[in-house]
Amino acid sequence: MRKLTVALVALSAGTALVCTGRRADAQSTFAHTSTLTVTKPLEVPGMVLQPGTYVLRVADTRSDRNVVEILNADQTKVLDVALTVPDEERKAKDQSEFVFYGNPAGSGPEVLRSWWRADSRFGHDFVYPHERAVELARATGLPVKAHAVPAVATREQLKAAPIETVAPPAPAERTAQAPKPAASTPAPAARVAESRLPKTASDVPFAAVSGLMAVMAAGALHLARRRASA
Repeated sequence: MRKLTVALVALSAGTALVCTGRRADAQSTFAHTSTLTVTKPLEVPGMVLQPGTYVLRVADTRSDRNVVEILNADQTKVLDVALTVPDEERKAKDQSEFVFYGNPAGSGPEVLRSWWRADSRFGHDFVYPHERAVELARATGLPVKAHAVPAVATREQLKAAPIETVAPPAPAERTAQAPKPAASTPAPAARVAESRLPKTASDVPFAAVSGLMAVMAAGALHLARRRASA
């Protein structure tokens, strides 16, 4: 009888531990999710989310990186798998927080930079494919975490991918790399032709006619005087 009682107590204790462990796992899984409401297109590593409601969930946790799943609102479909690294420690907040790079191109979707879960002191800084990270660093002037695996990568690739920080170029280099507006070619100055009246005749005939008229006038005057004296 005593052995049976001990066995029942041990079984009850084991059952309690299992139930407690399951509740803890469920709470931990729930605590590792956040709801993201997107009101305009939003770029995340590997895809662009259209307006709607999504759930971010930590699927794999390591000391130097995390694999984050992006699911639909009812968490029945994994839409994207992204790599993140721990962000700086800070005071935990009551609500989840999302930080963006903004709209680097001036048009198009915003870009998700990091995610802070509610009641968590550490955030998740998203890691982008290297080529995209270089573009973001150049456009925003901020350091961007990068990996060298394809934009659409498997979990195994993300877990093993080397991670680096792409530093933004110096301000002078950013200015030099920025596209310059096309220089407009000034229209050639209008050439104004000098207007001159055409020269229609030579001065020589005019002088000859003038001389002849003077001689004729003198002769007429001389003839008139002779008649007057007669």
